[in-house]
Amino acid sequence: MEEGFQGQQYVAFSNNSVIKTRPGRAYKIFIVTISGAGAQFELRNDTGSFAGTPLFMSPASPAVGDIYLVDMPYTTGISLHFAGAQGASGVVTIS
Repeated sequence: MEEGFQGQQYVAFSNNSVIKTRPGRAYKIFIVTISGAGAQFELRNDTGSFAGTPLFMSPASPAVGDIYLVDMPYTTGISLHFAGAQGASGVVTIS
């Protein structure tokens, strides 16, 4: 049985963030806040190396209120990897 997110998990990012360190499934990403041009980010299947298999990459400039359907399993853990211009930051909700 896969573990999904129960309720909501807020992830603030300005560089890289480990979200979970065990297998599961990510369903949706909601952009709560975003600042800086080119605040692109990736969701990756890893536990902190930020070099694992990409599961999702946001558009180049995601906007507040954007919702992305991911619905992807991950086998080792999940991390949010900042892939955009330096100095951008934000908060996303993963459910």
